[in-house]
Amino acid sequence: MAKPAKPPVVAELGRPETPEEASIRRDEARRNRRARQTTFNLVIATLASLVLAAFFGILMSNPGSPGIDAVDYRAAAADAQGDVEEPLVAPELPEGWQANRAEFEKAADGVAVWRLGLLTAAGEFIGVKQGIDANPTWLAAQVADTSETGSASIGGLDWTLREGDPEGNLARAMTAEHQGSTVVLYGTADDDEFTALADAVGGELTE
Repeated sequence: MAKPAKPPVVAELGRPETPEEASIRRDEARRNRRARQTTFNLVIATLASLVLAAFFGILMSNPGSPGIDAVDYRAAAADAQGDVEEPLVAPELPEGWQANRAEFEKAADGVAVWRLGLLTAAGEFIGVKQGIDANPTWLAAQVADTSETGSASIGGLDWTLREGDPEGNLARAMTAEHQGSTVVLYGTADDDEFTALADAVGGELTE
């Protein structure tokens, strides 16, 4: 009859472990496995969240992405043109730009306003407001949170340059007047993008 196997000697103890010690060891091993699994799950969840955040960030910042609804601003301008004699600006946009807003409305103060919302190729925003036969009070309200910083002649128009809150949608602005139109450009785009739009708008109004 074979003799029962002797319990193995545990190196740390220098002797076989007792049943109580074996139970404690097994419990500790289970706790360690659960802790490692929890850490692994947390890392996976964090990575997944970062990937999703990056995806949605790219989706919202890319004007050519399917997350942005492009608007046919030229068709909208043609539809609204019958309501006013002053030509509504619908400039040809630089490559990679697109419109996500185009509407004509009569403001509460009686000033008719043509509005465009544009996204540049870099994913920045520029808004256009064209007030028809606007008064100084209307213009002052549009740039109330900005300060004048200079002037420039672009696209045949004399523009007043302004700056506002760098963290807001009115980070910078440009204003100009031509015949019955008072135009306000505002947004988060850089100087080159503002200049490109001002040149296109001025070319339309002065042609």
